[in-house]
Amino acid sequence: MAGLLGEPLLLAWCRQVTRLEGQLRGGPVPSANGEAVAGPRLYFRLLGEFAVRRGEEMLAVHTWPRRKAAAILQYLALQPHWRVPRDKLVELFWGEEAGANALHVTLHTLRRALNAGLETAPAYLTLHQGNIGLQPELVAGSDLQQFRACIQAARVHWGEDRQQALECCRQARSLYGGELLAGVAEEIWLTPLREGIHQMYLEALARLAAAATDRGGAAGSLALWLEILELDPGNEEALEQAMDLLARTGRKNRALECYQHYARYLATTLGVEPAPELQKLYQQLKQTGGGELDGPQDDQIGRAAPRRRRRQ
Repeated sequence: MAGLLGEPLLLAWCRQVTRLEGQLRGGPVPSANGEAVAGPRLYFRLLGEFAVRRGEEMLAVHTWPRRKAAAILQYLALQPHWRVPRDKLVELFWGEEAGANALHVTLHTLRRALNAGLETAPAYLTLHQGNIGLQPELVAGSDLQQFRACIQAARVHWGEDRQQALECCRQARSLYGGELLAGVAEEIWLTPLREGIHQMYLEALARLAAAATDRGGAAGSLALWLEILELDPGNEEALEQAMDLLARTGRKNRALECYQHYARYLATTLGVEPAPELQKLYQQLKQTGGGELDGPQDDQIGRAAPRRRRRQ
């Protein structure tokens, strides 16, 4: 994929992400060894609530008898090549000697669930040289896979073709249905992935917001900066931009409220106070009739928060 990232081909692919669902209907496709593999393909929704589409049918994952069957499928769907060493699954989901047998039973449950209602049973799960995985020819992809590709394309195009980069950001935003595997409990393997995707989404929003600000689109850019603040309450750039736009559109009280929320967040989570430039802006707004709001208490504030480097 790296060789394609700078080419129009990838951008065109990103534009087709919303049409992918129409390509899921099953049919013979060539496997790695040239043999035909028949069966409806699987498509995974990983951003937001987990869902699996088999061809044109949504599978009722929440009704599966073993919770870990769905968890293993989620883990496999997150892997770059849809496979993982068998011992790794045992370690992650059971961590005991008896885990090998438990994995065997769980995989049996998963196979039955993936094939439920089909006249023939496609080999969705494979075991090869100690690796358990999904048959690549029977996987159409995932929203996460497409989201990542759009973010990467936006990074590549940003310096040379800003409009293409922004189009990729818009596609990434349309794909983002929420937190990675929303509703799934925090797991040691999930937490860093979840945070990484969260940061990618904030990156796309920041690029779109900055572009809208440069074009003078106050309403659109303000909504984006406020969305960033909601997702990342400690984002200094988003706060500064939102305060400025709110003040210029006659909503100084709202600007002061945003500052107060930001200051409380820094005080309670990091024990620091806003940067001096933001404190100065806050005082200026108060003095020009913005409204008198209670500021953060001095005993909650420590040293000044370091400023974040702005996106280039």
